[in-house]
Amino acid sequence: MSRLPAAVVTMAVAAALAVGAALGLVALLDATPAQPNTPLITYQNTGQSTGQNAGPSTGQSTGPNTRRSTDPSTAPSTAPSTGRER
Repeated sequence: MSRLPAAVVTMAVAAALAVGAALGLVALLDATPAQPNTPLITYQNTGQSTGQNAGPSTGQSTGPNTRRSTDPSTAPSTAPSTGRER
């Protein structure tokens, strides 16, 4: 066999092997096992409604500092945090 037909046959066999390997790899990756439908996080109902404060029901603070500051520079910010505060 001359070199040119041998090179063509070799190239055709190599291409066929590459296509077969690619199709086999796709079939292998596509075959995923069945995954159970179980949640990762579960919440238990404790009888308390969400968003409610569990503090005293009288509306008065029980801490030592019951006065609120009227200085706006010391008031807590309601703006979202940027992570660059001092």
